[in-house]
Amino acid sequence: MEASKRHEMIEKILAEKFGIPPELSAVIKTHKYKGTTFNGMSPPEILDAIPDFETREEDVFITSYPKSGTHWLWEVVLLIWANGDKEKIDRTSMLSTAFETVALSDMKRPTYELVAQAKSPRSIITHLPWQFLPKQVTEQKKGKIIYIIRNPKDTLSSVCRFFLGGQDREEHIWPSLLQSFLEGEIPPGGWYEHVNEYLKHKDNENVLIVSYEEMKLNFAQVAKSIAKFLGKDLDEEALKKVAENATVKGMKKSYDDMEKNIPGGAFVAKAMGDKPFIHKGVIGSWKNSFTVFENEMFDKIYGEKVASLGLDFIYEVKFGGLA
Repeated sequence: MEASKRHEMIEKILAEKFGIPPELSAVIKTHKYKGTTFNGMSPPEILDAIPDFETREEDVFITSYPKSGTHWLWEVVLLIWANGDKEKIDRTSMLSTAFETVALSDMKRPTYELVAQAKSPRSIITHLPWQFLPKQVTEQKKGKIIYIIRNPKDTLSSVCRFFLGGQDREEHIWPSLLQSFLEGEIPPGGWYEHVNEYLKHKDNENVLIVSYEEMKLNFAQVAKSIAKFLGKDLDEEALKKVAENATVKGMKKSYDDMEKNIPGGAFVAKAMGDKPFIHKGVIGSWKNSFTVFENEMFDKIYGEKVASLGLDFIYEVKFGGLA
């Protein structure tokens, strides 16, 4: 099936499945911008403006391919700034809508305009490919970038589960999402291209690359590296608090409280105020989505690309050690 027809089918099924109203239809519609696939929440006029966005030295861009642990990394950064004390995080100023989208509050105003008004230090979440980021952070190195990578199979599985409201697989949508992923047609473009571009800049002084799987398996070490990168010298007690409050259980509690107690909190805790950002957060969830044949096909088509990145991805953890 052609990519355009596949997208139309996915859009139709999702709209029917979730009763998405016309004013939110941009969430599932896609378009091409300079050769890269974006959804309708990131129109060309916003993407045109972002390269000239004025950054600040204190800015931290939380960057990733979608469903790679963005909100987890974001919470870790906020906790490090707060010395592990979640009560000191100013949740009222959190902008969960990605930097490159229209604000969900009115579906009109660009999120980057809201970011421009936010006080420092600003934590800015985005799924933009490297080449579309503000030039002041990529070229002038004004601000910092933390990029989180997750193995591609779990990433795709999480994308599917997110769209399907918690289901691991849906017979009509999953095969189409798998094919679109392999062809680089899921917003914001190909997973391999997205990861590869950021890795090219891993030695930049204002760039830190972290792994979702390493955060799961060795959180303390990764948290220390993030704190050091941010210029924060946390003692062991503060790091312990960061670890406790950044667990899935801890984050769900924080996000539930935010949804209940802060005006508009539902749009920070849940995508479109409806789909929770925080799920199980496990390694190997892809096995609930992929059939044996699909896994073999994925490895055949995508395996060489993944290997060329030079990263040792962890796809499964078994009792007693790694799979």
